[in-house]
Amino acid sequence: MKALNRLQLYPLVKVAAVLILGITLGDRIGHVLPLSVMLGLTILSLIVSLGSGKWPQVQSFMILFTVLFVGMFCLAVKKEKMDIHLPVSVQSTEAVVVSTPLSKGKILQCDLYVLSGSLCGKKVKASFLRDTIENHYQSIQLGSGIRIQSFFTPVTSFYPHSHFDYCRWMKIYGYDAQTFVNAHNWQTMRFDTKLLPRIERLKLAAQRVRANLLEQYDLLGLADQDYAIVSAMTLGDKSLLSNETKKVYSISGASHVLALSGLHLSIIFGLLAFVFGGKGSKGMMHLVAILLAIWIYVFLTGMSSSVMRSAIMLTFYTFISMLHREKTSLNALALTAIVMLLWNPLSLWDISFQMSFMAVFAILLLYQFIAQWIPQHWLSRSSVIGKVWGTMAVSLAAQAGTAPLVAYYFGRFSSYFLVTNLIAIPLTIVILYVSATMFALSIFPLIQRWVAWGLSWLSQLLNDSLAVIASWPGASVENIHLNLVQVILIYGMIGMVLGLIYFIQKGYRQSLNYSTRGRDACTNRQV
Repeated sequence: MKALNRLQLYPLVKVAAVLILGITLGDRIGHVLPLSVMLGLTILSLIVSLGSGKWPQVQSFMILFTVLFVGMFCLAVKKEKMDIHLPVSVQSTEAVVVSTPLSKGKILQCDLYVLSGSLCGKKVKASFLRDTIENHYQSIQLGSGIRIQSFFTPVTSFYPHSHFDYCRWMKIYGYDAQTFVNAHNWQTMRFDTKLLPRIERLKLAAQRVRANLLEQYDLLGLADQDYAIVSAMTLGDKSLLSNETKKVYSISGASHVLALSGLHLSIIFGLLAFVFGGKGSKGMMHLVAILLAIWIYVFLTGMSSSVMRSAIMLTFYTFISMLHREKTSLNALALTAIVMLLWNPLSLWDISFQMSFMAVFAILLLYQFIAQWIPQHWLSRSSVIGKVWGTMAVSLAAQAGTAPLVAYYFGRFSSYFLVTNLIAIPLTIVILYVSATMFALSIFPLIQRWVAWGLSWLSQLLNDSLAVIASWPGASVENIHLNLVQVILIYGMIGMVLGLIYFIQKGYRQSLNYSTRGRDACTNRQV
């Protein structure tokens, strides 16, 4: 009965689970049913659910059935929009550069938003052959108008033997094709920004602001991997991270601090709350201002799945607190998943989406349980010990949620993740605070340069510390090969082990209570 009551507290968790099932079924068997049939089934099940109010159980079942069909229908609509036929001949196309161009060897890579031709309104990954004699490629900048003559081809996977579906990942983020442009098959042009949709104009403006902020790091003396680390942590730009740095962070178990997520957004939210402050009606206005600033930051950093999840949850929590309602975290997490999946059902296959939600789900479900492994009276002796154990408990919970996925996609398990997080998380917090301080001190150039020097030193400290951990014997277990069934079984085993620990812990507490009652009874008799 208690378990049933707990489930009833989180109705949106059931809705999210059924929506995910519907999207999965739509991916597997959706091609069998036409869109009209799916829409008809959705409407029919909705009508039946609305008309079965006298039978609550039947109504609940039909509502979930409706959600199942909604998931299938949304995925089918999304796939139909992405189903485009690429031209087989060379195309003369006008486009806009919508990402900062990045040089890799003899190639200059960037994203294009197509303004004309058969791919008008589509996003394309472009690679330009650099003309290193005339250096004409340097005129390709963020926001440049460009006219190209080239073939457009479907996106091909760089990871044929991996569980990571690169082609689907590209579709998730809106890329419909790729192209290779020879050195003399393009020229810059002027274009009217009104030709871009409003959302693309906003994205382009955000990209320009981010480019200017990144340039500030460069002008203030941050260089090489110090620049790359700070750029990734604060503005979500991971393009300059070297393979060696990525490997060190992956082996040590600190890759999550390079990807903007709930950790980063909660730090920024706390900083903004400290700066704005305020109570009462002014406090509500300040919370709205903070949320606006958070969403501008999300837009600025590229709107990855993890940062979107964090921003949506923060928004829900803020409005719930304004209404003085109780925060039910699992419901908020489920509602966030529902919103994101209805917006883009393909997000379900985004690794960032999966990692982010599984980490937060595990923390919400397991943190309190793990935190109780050490008695409270031990932790209360020292606030430092309490904070250290709190960080370790969060790390253990998050690792339980994400380790099987990391092993599935990347074939690796980091052995010293607890030590890593005790170092990486505090340093990440300090780096974010120091970065914000550095930008705030732009009117004091000399002080700003000293702060930038401190920021560079902090990033070096973080890199060196993680490099030491990555060099320890057995720092990671490599070449793990799992299939989907094995991943599900591992999650089941984790659940069973935690359940066993729970019952042992419960029995130990009961025995302590019995012994305490026995001592009290003996004392009373003696008295």
